[in-house]
Amino acid sequence: MELPPKRRTVTRTTVRNAWLQNLQWVDDYGFCEYVREAIEDDHEDLRICWCCGVTGYQEVAHIIAHSLGGTHLPFNCFLLCAECHLNSPDCSIAKYFVAFTNENAGRFSRVLAETFKKINLRVIEFCQQEPEQAKGLVESMQAANLDFSSRATTHGANYSISTKMARLEMVLDEAIDRARLGPAET
Repeated sequence: MELPPKRRTVTRTTVRNAWLQNLQWVDDYGFCEYVREAIEDDHEDLRICWCCGVTGYQEVAHIIAHSLGGTHLPFNCFLLCAECHLNSPDCSIAKYFVAFTNENAGRFSRVLAETFKKINLRVIEFCQQEPEQAKGLVESMQAANLDFSSRATTHGANYSISTKMARLEMVLDEAIDRARLGPAET
């Protein structure tokens, strides 16, 4: 049995440089302003998902699926994190990919802000209900272990947004528990 021919790929660097040199493509496709900013801010050391805004790992995605006639040329390629790439539509019409991207544009920033708001409210509530433990909470938060690998794992090469948010809440819960125990028992 013969293997299918290897698919020709385009690199992240090629895609990034082409879009930076042709920012008009953002308007031509109908991408929102957030996408333009993500493309302009992206570089190899940062690797911003042009959809949700998470940093780290990037994959080259096709705006029009290759299997449905999309080309490997940079104007049909887009840099996404694994989660956005997996969730993005594989269609023969670009407007559905654009709609998905625009609907999820900056999602990481919004989710992160919502998580910090939730954590802040929990800290305020704890300090109001247990004012004598407030100082202990601050000390516990400063000593908290932020190492993700200790109790969280990846779905692939990167921590998902939900894993990062859950880990922040885990750190807060652990700090509250330590604050309630007091300095002699931690």
